[in-house]
Amino acid sequence: MSGNAAIVSVYMANIHFSVVAMQKAVVEQLAPPDMPFHQLRVDRPHAESLDAFLNETDFDTVVVLDIDCIPLHGDALPMLRDEAAKGQLVGAVQRANHIANGGHLYAGPFCMAFTRDLWARLGKPSFQGTVRGDVGEELTYRCEEEGVGVRMLWPTAVEEPLWPLRDGAVFGYGTEYESAFWHCFEIRDPRNQLRFTNRCFRALEGR
Repeated sequence: MSGNAAIVSVYMANIHFSVVAMQKAVVEQLAPPDMPFHQLRVDRPHAESLDAFLNETDFDTVVVLDIDCIPLHGDALPMLRDEAAKGQLVGAVQRANHIANGGHLYAGPFCMAFTRDLWARLGKPSFQGTVRGDVGEELTYRCEEEGVGVRMLWPTAVEEPLWPLRDGAVFGYGTEYESAFWHCFEIRDPRNQLRFTNRCFRALEGR
C-alpha cells in the first residue's frame, strides 16, 4: 500500500452486513479519489487490528473511522487529513466515563487522524487500553506529554444524549461532530443499526 493518506475502518463478524455496506457507500461517495478506503474485516480486537495496520502500511497519514462513523460532506475527510498534516493529532472528543482518570478528554479512535511521522515521534504507542485510558487514549496522553497539539472535534448535535464530556457538553447515540462526522455508538444494538442506516441514507442524499 502506498500514497499520501488512507482511511481505515476495521470490524468483526458480529457487525451486521447492512452497517458495513452503508458505511462503505457513504465513505466512497464522499472521500476524494486520492484517499483510498480500507474497510477491513478482522478476527482480532479493534485495537490490535489498528496496531497491525499501522505497522504494515506505508501511507503518510492515517484516518481512522469506526464502522459506525461516517463523514457528512465532501470536505470532512480532507479536513482531517489536512489538520493531521500540521503535525498534530486530530479527532472527535471522547471521554472514557468508566475509567477513573480525572475526566480526561482525548481524540477518540472512532474518528481520528494523524501522520505516521507523529506516531513514530510518540514512540509508536499501541491502541490498546491502559490503566490510565481506553482504546486509543494513549495517543492523546503521549501528545500532551510531548507538547504536541491535539485538535478536538466537539459535538454539534446529539440525537440521544447519554454520557458527559464537560461543562454541560454530552455525547450519545447519534452524535454529530462539528457538522462534519456522525457516530452512532453501540452499533451491535439492532435499534442503533436502524439509526445508522437511516442516517447513511440521508448522508447519501446530501442531507
